[in-house]
Amino acid sequence: MSAIFGQYSLPREPLNQEDLQIMLQTYKSKYEYDRLQIRETKGVGLGCLLQCVTLESRQEELPFRDSESNVWITADAILDNREELVRLLGLLPGEGEIVTDSRLILASYLKWGDRCAERLNGIFAFAIFDGRNDEMLLVRDQRGMRSLAYTIRQSTLYFASTVAPIAKVAPSRYSKQWLQNYLTAPFVAPDTDEYRSIYEGIRYLPPAHIMKVKDGKAAFRPYWTLERPFELSLASDEDYEERFRSLLEEATKASLRTDSSVGILLSGGLDSTTVAAVAAPMLEREGRRLHSYTHVPISTFKHNGKELVNERPLVEELIDMYPSISPTWVENEALHAFNVIDDWVDILDQPFSFFGNAPWMLSCYEQAAKKGHRVMLNGKNGNGSISFGPLNAHYSYLRKHGRWLELARETWHQKRLRDISWLRAMRIVAGNALSHRGSSKLIAEVRAGLSLVFSPVILEHSTWNDMQNKKDSPFDLMLQLSAPHKTHHQGVIHTLLSLKYNIVTRDPTGYVPLLSFLASLPFEQFVSKGVHKRLLRRAYSDKLPASILNLTRDKGIQSADWLHRIEHEHDSILSAFMECIGDSNIRTSLNQSIMQSGTDQLRSLLRQWYPASSIFRCITIERYMRHGFKGGEQR
Repeated sequence: MSAIFGQYSLPREPLNQEDLQIMLQTYKSKYEYDRLQIRETKGVGLGCLLQCVTLESRQEELPFRDSESNVWITADAILDNREELVRLLGLLPGEGEIVTDSRLILASYLKWGDRCAERLNGIFAFAIFDGRNDEMLLVRDQRGMRSLAYTIRQSTLYFASTVAPIAKVAPSRYSKQWLQNYLTAPFVAPDTDEYRSIYEGIRYLPPAHIMKVKDGKAAFRPYWTLERPFELSLASDEDYEERFRSLLEEATKASLRTDSSVGILLSGGLDSTTVAAVAAPMLEREGRRLHSYTHVPISTFKHNGKELVNERPLVEELIDMYPSISPTWVENEALHAFNVIDDWVDILDQPFSFFGNAPWMLSCYEQAAKKGHRVMLNGKNGNGSISFGPLNAHYSYLRKHGRWLELARETWHQKRLRDISWLRAMRIVAGNALSHRGSSKLIAEVRAGLSLVFSPVILEHSTWNDMQNKKDSPFDLMLQLSAPHKTHHQGVIHTLLSLKYNIVTRDPTGYVPLLSFLASLPFEQFVSKGVHKRLLRRAYSDKLPASILNLTRDKGIQSADWLHRIEHEHDSILSAFMECIGDSNIRTSLNQSIMQSGTDQLRSLLRQWYPASSIFRCITIERYMRHGFKGGEQR
């Protein structure tokens, strides 16, 4: 993959050479690379830090200028539909010649203009300067798995894969709104801009968008959206399953395109285990292994709830079915949410919020990098795609539309499948049918937890982030789970992780052709007859262990031990938190009573999920500011 960067002086005046060099040095000083190059013409400068992941990428020359057309390109891309593009473009490479991904993008642009983005499938962000009409084009992939940021200052467009190089040459104050939203999430300001960066005035290009800059004006347009234009009707369940398997295999094969080894973040859930069950045989046929990384709680952790907190036994059963998976069990007792804050702030160049996952994710990527992996698979987007089919969405829909007979049938199916009493079955169906009440309860619970740390006034003027389905149709939930701003934040993190560790994250469950297919299916394919996530369970009934497919098994919770891991660090954490109070950005957001709380009261907050997360957010901002604001902010 790559980090791309560049400048475009809108009146086409000579560039400030120092600016381009500063952007280059920002990347060069922080990341390993295979090649690093800049190219310039009057008023335009393009750069690329290249990290080779695929065989084709080793032949890349970036930035590149097509001398015949005077069209320039710099790209961060792995295309998944290479064969299709070669055919459509009529490219016939000579013997031993390799057509790189950037040349395919350039050829697509020369044939289809800015409509080329609609023809591309994969993960990509690229910039094209067309010298024929003096126009700059910025494009980001449909799911936003590669990030691309920009700003326009004093008639100059600056862009880069990440925000830090831009902030170095276009000094920016931090965004107080970004910091406020970060602190109190999932409660955010009603007018929140999802694509605002931590630097004021520097934004991310939204996923599936084109930005065209010409004659001093910037224009934006979306080129793809996940929608439900029709309902696909096939002859049988088997036909749906066959098409589903074919597309998931296609997605996984595309995600495995590397000449290096492959890892996977593997839990005991349906999504990542399905990806592993598809990927492992593919790699085995090539004489390769799939290297899995699974978090396990530390041995001293005792959990009294119903949730499954140690998914190792499930993963072990999967490995018994697929011996070509080489497991790594990530316990790492020395790491916890507090002592990895600085590491993650350095990696991401901004505060972060996944404190529970932070220790084991850091271990996974560090170990994977040492083993030379260049691809890390996951199934993060599976809930909105391959394992979609929530009972609550289905039963709520039936209730809202008065389809009582169908609800009665579902009650019978629940009784039969779970071997329970009629009363228990009725409670399950009714509980799911009234799930909006559960959402209201969760919202109140989170608000109460946050209010122990943050000012009630701030929370009153914030709104619950769209983590609930407010629409009528169950498919609206699928579309909501796949909304661009959901995947945008993943893409920013994955881009920065790939640059740090030279490992690209790939998620076959977010493959665009697969998503479009799933969005067209009758909802009964996803949930009916008491079975949730029905399509996946049917299609892979013989490919996954019965324990993983079990309808009634406890739900897994990764990182359930994160609060337990920090118990011996309470004094250090509270000391760090008290330092935060000296920062006006944080102090004005806090509940005044917390600053007068005793040590015992503060310790009790560190044993509760939401208050502890809130305290960690304050510490993370303070650490970020202390390490030096990298965008020119004068404190």
